[in-house]
Amino acid sequence: METGSPPRSSSAPRTISSPPRTIKLTVFVDLHKEPSGEIRLGVGAGTQDGSRLNVVNMVKTVVPDSAAARGGLQPGDVVSTWDGEPLTSSFTLSSALALEAKVLDATTQPTKRVTLEVMRQINKPKEHEEAIKEQPDSKLVTVRLSLRSGHKSGLKLQGRQVIDVTADSLADKAGLRVGDVLHSWDGIPLGPQYTPQQAMDSRPEALSDWTAVLLVRREVTDDDDTASDTGSAISGLSGLSLGSNNWPSNLIKIQLKVPESKKLGLRVQGNTVVDVYEGAPAHVAGLRQGDVVQTWDEMPLTNSFTLRDAMETAKVGPHDPVLLVKRY
Repeated sequence: METGSPPRSSSAPRTISSPPRTIKLTVFVDLHKEPSGEIRLGVGAGTQDGSRLNVVNMVKTVVPDSAAARGGLQPGDVVSTWDGEPLTSSFTLSSALALEAKVLDATTQPTKRVTLEVMRQINKPKEHEEAIKEQPDSKLVTVRLSLRSGHKSGLKLQGRQVIDVTADSLADKAGLRVGDVLHSWDGIPLGPQYTPQQAMDSRPEALSDWTAVLLVRREVTDDDDTASDTGSAISGLSGLSLGSNNWPSNLIKIQLKVPESKKLGLRVQGNTVVDVYEGAPAHVAGLRQGDVVQTWDEMPLTNSFTLRDAMETAKVGPHDPVLLVKRY
């Protein structure tokens, strides 16, 4: 469901597109010394030596099957550090590569892995937009995946689809299943520009343990509880009012201002928020992608009275509805 979109003309529908989002990635590149003694990264504009990069170390092109391509660098990436050393207009990507060539010349090792920090602008991929549309044979679920430095996730992927989950692994304990399709990681859409592996590699700085919230498309089976997004939380809410201070730690209260247009600026499936438009009333109120709304003005949301139903019946002032939200 979509609400809060800009006015549409009667002549042609308008498509809402989110602005590009800049993220920081960690990229690992294996450099190899060729028989000629050269080390080629595989970036530039028609060359392989990086000499065509601009002053801010932006990658113009990536040579197929090069060290850069295998490491995951993409055109448009801005490389900010090389093995922890900040890149500047004087110490460029080309300078760093030349330095590595001298290091390898002084050793007997033919290869070296370097760690790059990269700034990348990503657009919301079309497959993400298609994924959040309602589908009768599947549902969107939020999964909280706890990760630990030095521990494997136990997740085997083909693209964004889970093809194997190691028993008793971090992924297994989080509830991920074979067949799940990952669509966002901590609110950032996954796709060719930002893969699940890159998301797992880019852990928060100085943290050895951290938790990521995933939005996952999952096929519905006969064993699934269709009310699982809300049932577990709602069952324990009896006897509590919105004024209570005894809510579980992952339940928060959000007051939502309904504008005259009644357009709140979010997409939902069931009672789960799957997208929030920046600057819209829902965004200003603090709703996030992955939030599961439990109640609307103390009215429990269920399969028969959903978040969509509540939004469609929302009234403009003087009372702003208060939502109880489960956040992972």
